[in-house]
Amino acid sequence: MLFRRFVFALFCFFQLGICQGQLDETKIWNDFTAWLKNQPAVAWQVLIPEYKPQLITSGLSEAKAGEYLSIIEKLAKERPLDLEAIDFDKYYLNDTFNFSKAPNAFLAAVISDFKPGRALDVAMGNGRNWVFLAEKGWDVTGFDIATEGLRLAREKAEKLGRKITTVRATHEDFDYGRNRWDLVVMTYSWAPMNKPEYIQRLDDGL
Repeated sequence: MLFRRFVFALFCFFQLGICQGQLDETKIWNDFTAWLKNQPAVAWQVLIPEYKPQLITSGLSEAKAGEYLSIIEKLAKERPLDLEAIDFDKYYLNDTFNFSKAPNAFLAAVISDFKPGRALDVAMGNGRNWVFLAEKGWDVTGFDIATEGLRLAREKAEKLGRKITTVRATHEDFDYGRNRWDLVVMTYSWAPMNKPEYIQRLDDGL
């Protein structure tokens, strides 16, 4: 009985160590992304090495800072969209980046004879195409990973007196539904078009 209690206690201690390690990684990641949000509008890949001096300044040894950076680099490979979203948020909030406010010319030409219906704007950014579609009478839903882009789009909709539905999502987790859309817009947007299952999701949604 004593041996069983010892084994159980050892197991619990081991599990606690694993959980503590996971919590540490989460905190390291959250601290890094909070720092990243306050940095200049430069690609996150460039900024990761610049975080090490920040860690040392905060009191970590160079060796420990190196360990933290290794964890961040590992998580960056696992969660690149988290970092890309931060990049895009900074670009949208930076007045020096002159994003076009005109609708995509190809889109405008394609829908010229279409009857307005339900449109989905994939990776909509700050909404230049949905404005055009809304003005043409379309009921528009847009999704993107950039929180600030979606916020700016909603503000623009309010100023124009237009209705828009925004969703923060990736290509992978957005629900395209079935027979839900009359038009799906994907302009200058990366998507896993090489995956048959993704093409099927788009096809089902239309």
